[in-house]
Amino acid sequence: MKKLLSLFVFAFLLSLALAGCSRDHGYQEKETVSDEDEGKVVLQSTPNRKIIYNVTVDLYIEWNFQEKVNDLIESIYVDEWTDYLSISDSQAYIIFRIKTQRLDAFIHTLSDFGEVRNLTKKGTDISLQYQDNENRIISLESERARLVELFEDADMAEIIQINKRISEIDKELGELKGENAIFDSLIDYSEVKVSVYNETPDIETENYWDKLKKTFNSGIDAFVKFFEYIFLGIVMVFPFLLLSGAAVGTTLLLRKVFKKKKRRSESIKLPDE
Repeated sequence: MKKLLSLFVFAFLLSLALAGCSRDHGYQEKETVSDEDEGKVVLQSTPNRKIIYNVTVDLYIEWNFQEKVNDLIESIYVDEWTDYLSISDSQAYIIFRIKTQRLDAFIHTLSDFGEVRNLTKKGTDISLQYQDNENRIISLESERARLVELFEDADMAEIIQINKRISEIDKELGELKGENAIFDSLIDYSEVKVSVYNETPDIETENYWDKLKKTFNSGIDAFVKFFEYIFLGIVMVFPFLLLSGAAVGTTLLLRKVFKKKKRRSESIKLPDE
């Protein structure tokens, strides 16, 4: 009984040790942990780089908008797909999932459908997180295997504890494996967001005489507008000129009246003297 309990404690401590190794030694060459039965657990800790690529790009199409958008969608491989698709008469927004191995080639082909603008390619390195998950999975699977061995000679109380721990391990294994499966999908298939716009081209249809006539008319318009602005300026300042003229006229009139009165008064005084 004591020996079985000791083995159970040893398996638990082993799992903690392996978990610590997975966090602290994610990029060492290799690490091997031996148990008392001389079994070996090898933690692969020199992973390939795990990079998730995301691309955003604007595409401007002048001619045959709908046809070229459909051709763009049909140009992807059979094992590639679109996560989102929205198309109107003059715009489209498409999210492609493209195999990472041919991501650059797909980006290059976009210029066959229109003018490429505002291209952004972003890479996110998840190597450390991915490898930590892998090492933790190996650690948990090793612990689970030891618990299964202890299960055969355990009593009822120990069986309950072992089953509880195995359930916890299975739950964590499912989460870790599910997360890495999502990572694998994002690594293998890059996300490309394409905003497509229908840009109407400028068509040169005017001949030389039409351009000359248009230029002459523009000159006439400018000349007329020049005098319009002058007239508007005069109208704007006219009230001020009117008030100023009235004030000046009133002043001159009063001055003239004052002078006349002064002369009359002087003419009246002269005979008396």
